[in-house]
Amino acid sequence: MINYGTKNDRDGMFYNIFPSILQVQMCGYEPDEMWILKFEEDDEGEYWSFQDTDEDDFHLIFPHKVLFDVCFAYGVDAEVKAGKGRIVHLKITKSQSLEAK
Repeated sequence: MINYGTKNDRDGMFYNIFPSILQVQMCGYEPDEMWILKFEEDDEGEYWSFQDTDEDDFHLIFPHKVLFDVCFAYGVDAEVKAGKGRIVHLKITKSQSLEAK
């Protein structure tokens, strides 16, 4: 799955990470401000994500735990304990700019 996101110049982290350009645009960004991103599972990775038990894709990807955790009504630990998925730490690199297309 291709994912897109924006890079913050202040902290160098990727934000607004979604599988469609439209979703990133809904955060107020245009395609020339977006990157195609590459994910790699990494226990030391700076990004938090959730992987549903029956899926290969990563969801709810954030560079800070507090941003990630608020996505879950009862906290991510409750989802994991209920067998709905797992927390995956990711290393994210930019593959290419959409401006280059």
